[in-house]
Amino acid sequence: MKRSALLHPGKLLPALLACGILATACNDETGNGTAPARRPGGAQAAAPSSAPSATSTATAAATAPAGATTAPASDFSGDTAYIHCARLCDLGPRPSGSPAYARQLDYLTQQLRDAGWQTRRQTFPSPRAGINFTNLHAFYSPASDSCAPAAEAQPSPADQPASTAGSTTPSPASPPGEPHIPERPMLLTCHIDTKTGIPRFVGADDGASGAAVLLELARVLAARHPGLASRIELVFFDGEESFAPRMTLQDGLYGSRYDLARRGAKLPRWMINLDMVGGRDKVIAIPMADTSEAMLMHYDTAVNALGLSPKHWTVYPGSYLDDHLPFAQAGVHTLNLIAYFQHGNWWHTERDNLSRISPDSLRETGRLVLRLLKQIME
Repeated sequence: MKRSALLHPGKLLPALLACGILATACNDETGNGTAPARRPGGAQAAAPSSAPSATSTATAAATAPAGATTAPASDFSGDTAYIHCARLCDLGPRPSGSPAYARQLDYLTQQLRDAGWQTRRQTFPSPRAGINFTNLHAFYSPASDSCAPAAEAQPSPADQPASTAGSTTPSPASPPGEPHIPERPMLLTCHIDTKTGIPRFVGADDGASGAAVLLELARVLAARHPGLASRIELVFFDGEESFAPRMTLQDGLYGSRYDLARRGAKLPRWMINLDMVGGRDKVIAIPMADTSEAMLMHYDTAVNALGLSPKHWTVYPGSYLDDHLPFAQAGVHTLNLIAYFQHGNWWHTERDNLSRISPDSLRETGRLVLRLLKQIME
């Protein structure tokens, strides 16, 4: 897949409207055409309180690199997000159904609960015998509410996600025993599985970076914006990666497709998905065909309000197969913050390791998401 020239965010909406690319009226429509695959083929905030399982290798970095930007404990810390990313990478490859994936779930769950969030796990079968997928959900409620997790749903072969031609939405409904997940108008999401079949692939950017930003956002939202936090659901998707070398409408996005199906008609209004958002040289180019005009306006406003570089925060005039797409096709306002990953010869290789990740880049992403949440929901 090749991209067209990137557009300057400050001139984004006028240029797109003039070209007739956007709808002439703001509505709920998002791009429904066939999508090219995302996969072609002060005081520093406290460090996370718990480390990966003792069975993992030694942590790649106990602290952020020298010279990283620090922030007051109540602000988004790129250093803390970097430590989360390092600890996830320390677990090694984390493909669906693996022991390392299970340890990753334990780490994420502990960090979320330490920040005051309740968690639910959503387990369902994969097309591969012996492998189950597990999505992790988190939501924030007042301290007086019970934080005890509901019983985890047991997978059934009848619940296996499936896709019909031209759609990324699976057909089966949610199982009766699925844990209750409160409804929230905003989803913040990422995927946490790593691609199988790639030696020494730890997915520092493609997987860990999005999760690291969500963990630090969970801490900041609970500490500084509890009212806002109570209207947000965090989702860490499993099964984003395909089993085959290349993603298709039928192979990939298993976690997001399953989650959409189990929600039925009770859909969120907004969704922000993070994918490869921590690279030192990242260029975030949101897929315009999957993004409603309302969300494009919010993105354009936030980028300019924060003074972010138009070279690093822009748009791609097309679509992606990524976890936002099933929700976009269902009418949810989605924003897919995804890096331009087709240059540098690092994507889906062992070079996607911690050396790619920058605390400043993670902080920049976190600040943008916080700005978007305030614009959209306050």
